[in-house]
Amino acid sequence: MLRTLDDKYLKKLDAYFHKNKRNFTGKLYFEYFTGKEGYLSLKSKDEKLPGKKKYSLMLFEMHDFLFNRSQLYKSHIIEHEGGLPFDFFAAVVDNSIFLKKYKWTIHFIKKNIRYADPSIEDNLFALCMAKLYFAKKDYDEALLYLNKIKSKGSEFYKSYKFLLTQVFYEQNNFESVEVNLMALKKYAVRNKKLPPYVKVQIYLFIKYFKKLLNIKTMGEKNKYSKVVSLRKSLEMEEKGYYLTSWFYEKLDEM
Repeated sequence: MLRTLDDKYLKKLDAYFHKNKRNFTGKLYFEYFTGKEGYLSLKSKDEKLPGKKKYSLMLFEMHDFLFNRSQLYKSHIIEHEGGLPFDFFAAVVDNSIFLKKYKWTIHFIKKNIRYADPSIEDNLFALCMAKLYFAKKDYDEALLYLNKIKSKGSEFYKSYKFLLTQVFYEQNNFESVEVNLMALKKYAVRNKKLPPYVKVQIYLFIKYFKKLLNIKTMGEKNKYSKVVSLRKSLEMEEKGYYLTSWFYEKLDEM
């Protein structure tokens, strides 16, 4: 529905929707929300976008409406789509955690996890709870939930390994960090069916994490210049990197 990232078209869409709201029923009503949700999702994930938080808040308000003040997600997403897809469920959790809406996040997870694919329900619950506790800086609890993930299939492997590596870093378990980075590299090289964009995300994660780890474990001499250099590299990343804010936080701690 929205094939551009210019806000003026979003405003036109909203104006048209509110003017003709009575005509937006059933599938058309659903398509309006999914189109707008997709647009806001792209905007909220752009680390280089000024006012990124504004789009995250708009997206959160939409999710809050869909899951707490509307039956739309039940009548269309669940009944027509067969449940809440992994990517969508995780994206809702990620956005609310970014905004530190922790109580809302817990409520969403516990209320809606039953609508996930039964084959991934337990693993998805553990991953989302691990993300929540990681954001709250309770790394022991985050690790406890990560250890509950039984399946390391392609849907979970990247997210699982990324978060596990970050937990080990926060716990100063640098040996385990290196082991995880090696495992990620092997996974990306050997898995020929991985989408190209996923491989790019993995290689970027390894690239920047190795640099971060080197700075963290080096002596004080030249550390400041290395921190500045890594920050510039992150800033110059062509399309931005969705973990940039975490890397910035770690650099600021040095």
